[in-house]
Amino acid sequence: DHLSISYNIISNSTIKIELVNAIGEKVKVIYSGKRSQGSYQEEINMSLLASGMYIVRMRIGNQSVYQKVIKL
Repeated sequence: DHLSISYNIISNSTIKIELVNAIGEKVKVIYSGKRSQGSYQEEINMSLLASGMYIVRMRIGNQSVYQKVIKL
């Protein structure tokens, strides 16, 4: 029950990646800090989480990306 997230950073940036539940409550902070230019991968252990829908919220600088995840 692991989820892998891959992403690329084009310049030094502050990154925050969080897992939130379907009603927007923060479940887990996956990464929070600064990263330099490059490719990265984060692993999320989903085994202790209840089944349902989650959203991975990634903030890179002033941009946000959201990805829906379903745990069965």
